[in-house]
Amino acid sequence: PAEPLFRSLEYLNESFKNGNKKAVLIYGDCIVSAYNRQKNVNAALGVIDRILAAYPQEKAMLKRKAFLMLENEVETNILDIFKQLCDMFPGDARIKFEYCRLLYKNKKYDESLTIIFDSLKKKETEDKYAELFCLIAGLLIKEKNYQRVIDLAPSAYKLTQKAACLKCLAEAYLKSGDIDRANDIYLKAVELAPDDSEAQKRQKYVKTLIDERGIIEMKTAGTEDIELSIDGEQVAVKRTAIDMESRVQVSPFEIQTAEAKLFYEKGDYKKAIPLFQQLAKTAPESKRALVINIYLINCFLKEGMASAAEKVYDSVDSEAMKLSPGEQLAFKFKAGGIFLENDRLEKAEAVFSDVAAIDMGYKNVGDIISLIKKKIVERQAEAQKFIAAQNAPDDSERTMIATVATETDYIDKRYKILGQLGKGGMGIVYRATDTETGSTVAIKIPILSFKDDRGFMDRFEREADLSSRLKHPNVLNIFSVVKGELPYMVMELLNGRSLKEILKEKKSFTPVEMRDIAVQCCDALAYTHGLNIIHRDIKPENIMIVEQNAVKIMDFGLAKALDESSMTRAGTIMGTFAYISPEQCIGEQVDRRADLYSLGIMLYEMLTGEKPFTSGDYVHQHLKVKPQAPTKKNPLIPYPVEAVVLKCIEKKPQDRYATASDLREALLKIA
Repeated sequence: PAEPLFRSLEYLNESFKNGNKKAVLIYGDCIVSAYNRQKNVNAALGVIDRILAAYPQEKAMLKRKAFLMLENEVETNILDIFKQLCDMFPGDARIKFEYCRLLYKNKKYDESLTIIFDSLKKKETEDKYAELFCLIAGLLIKEKNYQRVIDLAPSAYKLTQKAACLKCLAEAYLKSGDIDRANDIYLKAVELAPDDSEAQKRQKYVKTLIDERGIIEMKTAGTEDIELSIDGEQVAVKRTAIDMESRVQVSPFEIQTAEAKLFYEKGDYKKAIPLFQQLAKTAPESKRALVINIYLINCFLKEGMASAAEKVYDSVDSEAMKLSPGEQLAFKFKAGGIFLENDRLEKAEAVFSDVAAIDMGYKNVGDIISLIKKKIVERQAEAQKFIAAQNAPDDSERTMIATVATETDYIDKRYKILGQLGKGGMGIVYRATDTETGSTVAIKIPILSFKDDRGFMDRFEREADLSSRLKHPNVLNIFSVVKGELPYMVMELLNGRSLKEILKEKKSFTPVEMRDIAVQCCDALAYTHGLNIIHRDIKPENIMIVEQNAVKIMDFGLAKALDESSMTRAGTIMGTFAYISPEQCIGEQVDRRADLYSLGIMLYEMLTGEKPFTSGDYVHQHLKVKPQAPTKKNPLIPYPVEAVVLKCIEKKPQDRYATASDLREALLKIA
């Protein structure tokens, strides 16, 4: 309130006149807290400066000023202030770390590294300093200062025994062109941290570069370096250390085989397919064509071209190739496994049945066929429920069950339903094959209970049309919207996991991991907000993490259609209470800042492992209860990171970031 604050200021002035230091500090502390609550940072800092001018040796007040500046991203002289604090409080680990982090932020890498290694030697908060070292190493690599990282990373690893330090070292060798040493170090990092999927992925990438160099060496003689594209940049790579006379001469067939396999390993199946096809034509009756056909089957399936894959399998002529019974069985068993891995159950069953017909005792073919039959039965479960419903003696029961089971009746026969991916209170998502293109897609359709809610259906179609026009790398791609009695959307099928699943397994993320995901979310939201589309249902369940840690936000527009429906208003709110903004709780008009609030709740959960409000009256808590500071739940969270998250989840929209771009910029500053 203004009046108590005014009185406190009067008392503070009076205390200054009387030279009452104790009273100055008491009233000053109260006033600074009051201004801070009002978000009037400049006024709070002004009071602190006035106190420090009178009492320059008041260490606690200087410390308060430093962290107030840090939390509010006030950068003027902050580095000098923290340096002064380090001298005043040599044993304060928090001050030391924040000073080190500020040095890094201001690109004073040498001074920051000195503190990092000093702290690592003393075993002080190893995780935070190791992470900071890796951030500096990453920037040095971006600046092409590879040798500096090569010099420092071994010592960092020796002190911490952390795979992250080895990964920095491997990246420095990789970008400098020493792919052999990079591969060796990545292998060691994978051995040290077997669950590190990023290290595994990078090691495989380096291996493909080594293979690519090998192919070039097969094609061209010489001693000069080879130019390879490493992460989009041309880098000179040394040739293998083998003299020309010792090299084994290879045939064009072997070179082309190596090229095809390289594209296959890279996942570039479109480039691999024509090469494998050419190879198959060179020796169609040769037994080595069997291996080539196995690769072709897999490539076609990976590209969603199931019919082509089946034709390749059916084209293999065992008699013309003069295959022995054992070779026939091995080929069929391998091909059956590939069809099974790619979810082509009917073809897999047919192929494994061929194996069983020749030799029922071959490996575990009987068990595999049983497993496939079980999966096929599970897929057909809904159809069986429908048939059972038709035979039910009670007409009312028949109608009810049949209605639940027939959403697929409204989907065009062009799409062959393969199974159900998920079901919620308002819609079902099916996995399907587009029989015209051979590609695998996802189809989202409302459940039949909404069929007669014309208002809902109109909004669903309108929002689905809008969503289908969204084209952004971080937004789920909708191929088409099919209208009718029960409209549905045909979407890309994502190969990944929801953030909700990952959080359940991982518990929490490091600030850098959180930032990388959050920045991509901000990119998507900035794009859609620019089109006046508000998501209104941002939560981990709607965030997919796909290949290379790319983010895909799902259900744009649909959430808006759903929560406007008279039939689903309560259900929608109930489903997302933990993430909903205060203005949504009371039915007020929302804008883009509502999405930023929900995103902030999600970021809080990623950092701490739990949401700020986990039970009780969510509406009251979102509206009135101040969330606990994330650092109380996870002390390793840097205060600037905490400040960004807390600003996202301010109760009043005007106190949050104004745009997703503003939030993105703030996130990049804390890296």
